[in-house]
Amino acid sequence: MKDETTKYEETVRYLTIGEYALLNQPGPLWLRGIDLEETDLYRINLKGADLSHANLKGANLTGANLEGTNFANAKLVGASISFTNLKGAIFTSAKLNGASFMGAKLEGADFDGADLTGADLIKAKLEGANFRMAWLPNTILVKADLTKANFTKAYLGGANLSEANLTGADFTEADLTYAYLGGANLTETNFTRTDITKAILTEKDIYQAKLNGVVFRWGESI
Repeated sequence: MKDETTKYEETVRYLTIGEYALLNQPGPLWLRGIDLEETDLYRINLKGADLSHANLKGANLTGANLEGTNFANAKLVGASISFTNLKGAIFTSAKLNGASFMGAKLEGADFDGADLTGADLIKAKLEGANFRMAWLPNTILVKADLTKANFTKAYLGGANLSEANLTGADFTEADLTYAYLGGANLTETNFTRTDITKAILTEKDIYQAKLNGVVFRWGESI
């Protein structure tokens, strides 16, 4: 039976000389639509690059500098983007299913309309991030900092937000059905017309939240 190292070496793809030269040239990088599926991009510097519509499925971007990088409509399904600098990055309408953003710096990132089904955002820094109309079923946001994040009309069915910092976050018209919010900081969190049917939380959890038209476990609203 092959060990895990051997399996990794057989599946990972390293940059060709031409690709390496392209990704390391000075100035802004225009890489729209590039195919880097399952490529090892560990700690690469692509700050401010245009990777819109790129294929980065299964790519390793751990520890990279991707501040302000444009991933609009890109495919990052199953990608490893942990402990990465992604401040102000653009992920509008991107496919991020099962991607790992553990511990990533994502302050001010834009996930408008993105698909983050099952993504791992444990301890990610997402202050002021935009998740408007994003798709986040079963997404893991345990201990993430979501201060003043925008989840307007987002779907978070079954998402795990336990012990997350949701201070001032906006969940207006969002769907949190079956979501887990145990231990989350809900100070000044906005749940206007939010559906939290069968969500797991206590009276203590929601004591300081803003509630207006929120739908609770059995369909009642206040």
